[in-house]
Amino acid sequence: MEEISNTLFSELNNAIQILEVAKNFKHIIIPEYDCSRLPEIGTNGKNLPENLKHEFFSHLHQFDQVDGNINDFPCIYAFELIDILDGDRVLQAFTQVDKVLIQRTIPALKSQPPKDSKYLYLGKVETAVGNRLVTHLGYYVQPGNHGLQLAYWMKDILPAIKIRVHIFRFEKKFKPYLTAFEVIMAKELKPIIGKH
Repeated sequence: MEEISNTLFSELNNAIQILEVAKNFKHIIIPEYDCSRLPEIGTNGKNLPENLKHEFFSHLHQFDQVDGNINDFPCIYAFELIDILDGDRVLQAFTQVDKVLIQRTIPALKSQPPKDSKYLYLGKVETAVGNRLVTHLGYYVQPGNHGLQLAYWMKDILPAIKIRVHIFRFEKKFKPYLTAFEVIMAKELKPIIGKH
């Protein structure tokens, strides 16, 4: 009985130390991006156009020289709608996506999606956040990878939908806590799309 209590006590102390360090996360923002500028579907995720690399992905690496490549670290990310009033249009377009027709895997939709949220989606990744974002945009080479697939349904919405992406980069020791914090943040932010 004592052994299990000691183990729990030790692990809780370890968690406290890791969470203390986690407060020093890096917040990276991909500023306003106009989804009508997304490249055509079928674009190879390994060979993205230069304008997309510059306008969207270049922001990911602002701390790389000091702290190491962001793709080596656990991250929580959130897609935010610039205009909260776009939520209804986004929801309507997303519900019309035919998964079979686009041959891509998209996230679940809650039975009662929040209509007053400015957050489109919230997710986490243990490594390779850049690859996750490529999937969410709709350009990952393997079509079975789960993601928003924005190029397949958001690119043609008019007037254009503009998004901002927040990436929170944590130290590697934070990996065991990612899922818990994804759920906690989703409860607070109430993303329109996704299971949380």
